[in-house]
Amino acid sequence: MKILLINDFIEKVGGAEQVVYSTMNILQAHGHDTLLYAPTINSRSIPASVFSFRHYRAIRRLIQEFKPDIVHAHGIYRNVSPSVLLAARSFRVPIVMTLHDFHLVCPKTSLVDGRHLNCETGFGYHCLLLNCYPRIRFSRIYQCLKMIKLSLHRAIIRSTVHQFLPPSFSLMNWTKKNFDSENVTLLPYLLMTEHEPSPQPPRTRTLLYIGHLTEQKGVDVLLRAIAKTSQIIPDISLKIVGAGDCERMLKELAASLKITGNITFVGNLANEQVIHEYDDAYCVIIPSKYVENLSVVGLEAIAKGKVVIASRIGGLPDIVDHNETGFLVRPGDPDDLAEKIIYVMQHPAILPDMGRRAHAKFLRTFSKQAYYRTVISVYDRIIHEARNSNAQL
Repeated sequence: MKILLINDFIEKVGGAEQVVYSTMNILQAHGHDTLLYAPTINSRSIPASVFSFRHYRAIRRLIQEFKPDIVHAHGIYRNVSPSVLLAARSFRVPIVMTLHDFHLVCPKTSLVDGRHLNCETGFGYHCLLLNCYPRIRFSRIYQCLKMIKLSLHRAIIRSTVHQFLPPSFSLMNWTKKNFDSENVTLLPYLLMTEHEPSPQPPRTRTLLYIGHLTEQKGVDVLLRAIAKTSQIIPDISLKIVGAGDCERMLKELAASLKITGNITFVGNLANEQVIHEYDDAYCVIIPSKYVENLSVVGLEAIAKGKVVIASRIGGLPDIVDHNETGFLVRPGDPDDLAEKIIYVMQHPAILPDMGRRAHAKFLRTFSKQAYYRTVISVYDRIIHEARNSNAQL
């Protein structure tokens, strides 16, 4: 089978790019012929991100030369634009699309409004009523332009894509509801590298957070939970791996809560170093306040057989089975988070069995074999349906 993959960027700058390269690797390992179209240059042009004639022509030339059986689109909103989908449709090549974020259902992509509340409706007229960009000058005009761009993207994508591939139940349900599409198949993310489980019991009693230090990640909630936990377990220890806009504020918060001795800010680490951090961790905390798609940190943690305490929001419940492989807590609630941390710290005997169940879930649901079975079955079905449809024309 010949598969043309399309993505905004070629550099491995984020989760989308990691999934693209992982998909290429596993397809090639099974004998398929793959080709990636991903520009090395970001056009940084707003009109081009709406519709790029340059990338439209490039994809047409590429399809004539490569003759793919199917196109697998990934992130196409910021650089190549959905114009590439129209190019593929002009040759009647079937298209599937992995959804990496909430772009199709939210002009802001985050499903968080200007009041810092989780949006419950997604794309619609209310986007004009709510000011989701209060810190931007002429925010209403900016928001209106974002809605126009998204409306054009939605129209093109709706008319060209045969199957959507969201990685989480949360995004799958949002796509069905707000984008009004039933052509949706769940396809969880694929890690670039699968890892052996960490030694059990854990080597230390240090909790671990890995991720950006931004408002939506909820690290401030975690610090408040640690402050409450320290009243019961004075020697509680938390390691924070990552950096971001809120780093200074979080360090000041830790000082005001008098827990600087309990917290270690490590900063950014290379991927290889991050993986080793899981081995030393007692358990992993993901305290997100706002909707996430599917947490790569969560996947890495259960691949390592780690118990995860995470917010009950977005795609995190896809990873954590409450009371089975970890614990889910109310987002933004330091009391609930502290309660679960205290329970885990006071019951170390539960960790080995929960960790084994977490690793078993990873192998069953998120492994390379599970990913390949799902994606190749989608390819086969969509190609077969497209050929039958073309034969009737």
